Formats: sequence, C-alpha cells, structure tokens
Amino acid sequence: MDNQSGTSHELISSGEHPVSHTQLPDDSLAVSIMEMLERLSPLSPHCWIYRVNFSLRQVNQKAYTPKVVSVGPLHWGRKELQTMEEHKLRYLQAFLRLTNLSMVDCVYRVRTYEAQARSYYAETLEQTCDEFVRMILVDGCFVVMVLLLNYSPQLIQVGDRLFYSPGLINQVIIDMLLLENQLPFFVIEDLYNFFTSSTNQRILELPSIRNLVYELFQGYIGLKPPKDNGIPRVSHFVDFIRFLYKPTLQIIGDNSNAILLTPNATHLHAAGVKFESVARNSPMDIEFAHGVLKIPHLVIDDNTEVIFRNLLAFELLHTTDKYLSSYLCLLDKLIDTPNDVDLLIKAGVIRNFLGSSEDVCKLFNNIWTHATLGSKAYFSCIGNDLNAYCKTPWHEWKAALKRDYLNTPWKVMGIIVAFFLLVLTFMQTVCSILSL
Repeated sequence: MDNQSGTSHELISSGEHPVSHTQLPDDSLAVSIMEMLERLSPLSPHCWIYRVNFSLRQVNQKAYTPKVVSVGPLHWGRKELQTMEEHKLRYLQAFLRLTNLSMVDCVYRVRTYEAQARSYYAETLEQTCDEFVRMILVDGCFVVMVLLLNYSPQLIQVGDRLFYSPGLINQVIIDMLLLENQLPFFVIEDLYNFFTSSTNQRILELPSIRNLVYELFQGYIGLKPPKDNGIPRVSHFVDFIRFLYKPTLQIIGDNSNAILLTPNATHLHAAGVKFESVARNSPMDIEFAHGVLKIPHLVIDDNTEVIFRNLLAFELLHTTDKYLSSYLCLLDKLIDTPNDVDLLIKAGVIRNFLGSSEDVCKLFNNIWTHATLGSKAYFSCIGNDLNAYCKTPWHEWKAALKRDYLNTPWKVMGIIVAFFLLVLTFMQTVCSILSL
C-alpha cells in the first residue's frame, strides 16, 4: 500500500501521467479533428495575396471591398458583383476572336499552373479544380483585355459597355488595385504572352506586360514609368505599384523612432523651414538641406485613400521593409491641422482635388492607424535634421524677422531708411561732441 502511494506521489510530482494500456474506444471528436488536419493545405513559400485583417478593415471597410468587379477567388460569387460577369465573358470571347486559340487551348494552359496559382493565396480556397480554372481563365482574360483595350483603343468594339462608360471603367480600374481582388501576376503575364504569340492582329506593336500595367494605372498613381529591366519579379498589381513607390535616394537612418518626433508643417514654417515641390523618380525621394524640405509633388483625390490603404495593407501583412508605412507616417506628422495642408498647397507640394484642407488632414491623420514602422529606419535622418533645425534659436529668430519685418518691399525700405537716419543721427551727435 505504501509502495503504491509512493509511486503515485512520484508520478504527480514529476509531472508524468499514468498511461493506460487498455484499448481506447473510437472517439468521434478525435476523428473529426484529424479530418480537419488532413484537409489543411501545405504552407506555400509563394503566399502573396491576403484578406485584409479586421483591425485595418474596421477603419474603412469600403477601401478594401470591390464595388463593381471581382478578380480572383476572395470575392468570387458575390451577388452584388454578378452584373460584371457578362462583361467578363464578352472579353473572353474577344480574347479568342483576336487570336487563333480555342477554348480547349486556354483551359489546358491554365490547368498546368492551377496548383501554383492557388499557392499565392494566404487562405485555403473553396473552389473545386474546375471552378478555380474557370475563374482564373475568365478573370485573367478579362484583365488582359482591359490592359489591351486601354493601350489600343482601336480594338474597342462599338457599344462596349466598359470603355464607353467612363465612370464604370474608372471603378473597374480602382477595383483592380485592391489587395483582396488580385490574380497572381504570372497568370496575367502568361495569358498576355499566350495572346501575343497567337494574335492575328499583326499590326499591333504591343509593349511589355509591365508597360501595359503602368499605362492602365498611371493616371491614378501619378508615378514615372518603370524600366523593364528595373522591376524585379512582382506578385500582383498591388506589389507592382508598391515597387514604383520605392525610394531611390538614401534616406535610411539609424533610429526608426526619430520620424515619430517630426514637427508639423506649421511648426517647421515658424522655424524658418521652406517647403519646395520637386520632380523625383519616386514620391518618397524627400530631402532636407540648408533649411529647405524638398517633397515630390503629390496629387490628392477621391482614389488616394483607397490606393494608399491597399498598398499599406499589403506591406503590413507581407514584408518587414516598410518604406510606404514610413512615408505615410512622415506625412501624418507633417500634416496635423488644415493649416499644415494650406502651407503645403501654397508651396506646390500638394494639389488638392479631394475637397477642403480639413478633408486632406483627416485622410492622413487616419490612414496610418494600426500601421507600424519596420526595421529599416526610413526618413529617420530627415526627422532628426528637422528636429535639430527647429531647436536652433537663430533659425526661428531669422524666420520671425523675415515674417514680421521684411515681408513686404515697403517694410524693407522703411527699415533701410530708419537705419540711415540712425547712422546720420549718430554721426551728427559725434560731430557735435567733437566741436565742443
């Protein structure tokens, strides 16, 4: 009895549990859990397309949700987007008409990379093999035809319901920039190459797929065209646009928190900092030197928030190299009040098509919510330099002198006259003393 008690005590104190050698009965719960484990798809190193998480989505759900067209599986089958399915089929029909390809050719082509295309999505997809292949083919050909018709308007058929409706095609293009509304870039590229190798439109001089994508989106992003050999392999359209924003100047410092202490534009202006709009390869090529903050021109309109939010969501979910997050953080710090917006508009840095200065202010104050800075300290050197400049009293005194006493030619002339009168009075006094 004592031995049994001692053995039990040893098992408990050692953290071990006695093992029963009797046969356990079948447990339906255990079976169902094992079935769930078996249904898990293998982890993919190519995972690039995500559903936006709740914390980001709750700030502005509409910014991540397509309004007229679904592209890819994440919004596939939504009832409110079904009207566009007929347009997709018409564009698939046009794709076949402009080539020597049959439907069998196209389906066979897409089947060869079905598994690879699935692996790009961060969640297990519910579509069967045939459903997924049909979706990839229909949506992929639709995207390719939008790219082609935008570049070569002579191919647009009379009565085309997309390109003859500016409001509709504009919304389609914006929907194609949403993170949840993407196809893998290699699918678009492959279908485009399939088209160009089989087209009967030999008169067309078609550019690379990357130039076609840029031509479609350039009116919405205002960025310079890419060089084909300068763009690495991208995963989808959002990744493509994010790469175009990548800074080309060396703007990485050693303290990522320095950017959080950047003074707003009003404070900088009071300290004598001048704002200057400049042309740059990237909107992020910002410089500060000799009291001048040079910022590439930025157009703000109704699409700005949607584009920035989806670029930011992809960056936050996928990569540690958060240069876009750092850029938006810097703008958030510079723009604290409508007066800050007015200063940047006056300097030509911002062109506002959104509405009031308060609307622009709210956009940048809210867009960085739930965002984080990465390991690379983008713009931290600029934040440090701006803080150091503001802490130098002479800069503020000089700015106050210019602002209060030298801001008009008449005031400058008055100060010069007063100075000469003071000198003459002094000389007259000296002469009177010497004559005594």
